[in-house]
Amino acid sequence: MNLAEKPFAPLRDLRAHQRVCGPTFTGSTDVHADADFITGGFLIDCKAVTRPHRLGREEVQQLAGYLLRDYDNQYDIHDIGFYLARQGTLIRWSVPEFLITPGARTTLPQLRTALREDLRATRSSKRS
Repeated sequence: MNLAEKPFAPLRDLRAHQRVCGPTFTGSTDVHADADFITGGFLIDCKAVTRPHRLGREEVQQLAGYLLRDYDNQYDIHDIGFYLARQGTLIRWSVPEFLITPGARTTLPQLRTALREDLRATRSSKRS
């Protein structure tokens, strides 16, 4: 708890409706998983890892999946990151920075639409 004091201090000052624990997304019906927190448009995935340098593709893809499943932009996510619980560190990127780093070339709304269409097409083909 002491480690979280400093990184989360500005987020605690937000109004209650701006602090969502365990948010679900429109796309949660397509993939059953929820994120840890959204605070004032900042999507945070908590990780309790002993070796944070080993966070890799899987964790980043999980974080991206949460972002993309907010199909209708309900949470107005503009920042995204990890909270490293054992280190008391908050890592934060703007959404454009997060998407550009791995090489995304389309807009967030286009990525969300593509994911929704792909997940629903996959689900439909499995029923057939």
